[in-house]
Amino acid sequence: MTARLRRLLILLALCAAARAPALDFWQYPEMADKHSIFTGAFITSFSFDHDYLFALAPELHADYLLPVGFPVSVGLSVRPFTEDFFAFSVRPGYHINLDLANSDLYVLYAVGMIFDGGYIFLEQGPRIGFRRRFGKFFCIHLESGPYFKSINIGVEIKLN
Repeated sequence: MTARLRRLLILLALCAAARAPALDFWQYPEMADKHSIFTGAFITSFSFDHDYLFALAPELHADYLLPVGFPVSVGLSVRPFTEDFFAFSVRPGYHINLDLANSDLYVLYAVGMIFDGGYIFLEQGPRIGFRRRFGKFFCIHLESGPYFKSINIGVEIKLN
């Protein structure tokens, strides 16, 4: 590699880094500040480990950002499918400030119970999510499923 090409690549990398959003792990994101409440529903899911690729699997959820000095949240999730199936989970999470006014990136660890036809299952695993606000309250929401085996797509409302 010539010195001229190396300098050009370094210059391009510096320009790209200057335009990249900042990551701040210790500060609340502007969209998800202290006492923020998000409530919504995942409308559909794309799965990577089952027989189906696409499923209509509604999941209702709510997340509350705690006022503890760093951006942590606690949430609940419920999946009511039929009279024989019910699932709920607790969703503690940590939000990462991207320095973008209408965006929220977070990681969480969901722990839940599934009641299916007399059987009880434990569902747990890490997730990562991203929400983007349009207007004052309406959000589009993408989140991975447990252990990143699916992608959930939904809508949300920011309550405050």
